[in-house]
Amino acid sequence: MNFDSKYRYERKFLANNLTQKQVETIITLHPAMFSESFVSRHVNSLYLDTLNLNNYNDAVLGNNNRIKIRIRWYGELTGLIKKPMLEIKIKKSFANKKLSFPLKSFNIERIFKKENLQDLFARSNIPIEVKAGLSVLSPVLINRYKRRYFVSADSNFRITQDSEVEYYCLLSHLSPFFQKSEPSRNIVIAELKYALSNDDYANKISNHFPFRLSKNSKYVNGIELITLGRIFS
Repeated sequence: MNFDSKYRYERKFLANNLTQKQVETIITLHPAMFSESFVSRHVNSLYLDTLNLNNYNDAVLGNNNRIKIRIRWYGELTGLIKKPMLEIKIKKSFANKKLSFPLKSFNIERIFKKENLQDLFARSNIPIEVKAGLSVLSPVLINRYKRRYFVSADSNFRITQDSEVEYYCLLSHLSPFFQKSEPSRNIVIAELKYALSNDDYANKISNHFPFRLSKNSKYVNGIELITLGRIFS
């Protein structure tokens, strides 16, 4: 288990109608001297929720204390998924922290059934108190995007740059890979991440970006884009 007990702040920005290269240039020319810190890769997230979409509704209502639960892996979307992680993201007001638990490998085509999902949890090394909360959850949505990673020269601030965002709806009896959204190629999401102790300086970092600050949530966007016919805001 990877337990990060430290809360951090995250500021999300939407870069509408800018290319990935333009956003990258803006980031790397920042006075904080951001540089790429990790190889770019595709991120896949399988979101879990209750039948009533309690986590989605908490996010839409803006409840101060809420959680988001997903299975995350990197690389290919389909086939045998190796080194997946169960992630529980906890939000209190504007601060976030994340609990991560390694899962056994699984085949993506089988995990959409709730009984197979619960079997995966049973076979994985997850604390009993966490497993109890997972028993009421089902697969709801898959989100996939390309991510790049940057860090400031003083290592106090990190930025992720997400593009080519896709969604696959699991709220239907149809094949989930049939109900796919078109990639959002004209939208790039930049996210600034930093410790609570660095909040005073974060405004200076943010003010140099010509991006729009947003409450952007990929999970909320995916549910509304596919199931409700809405778009990013």
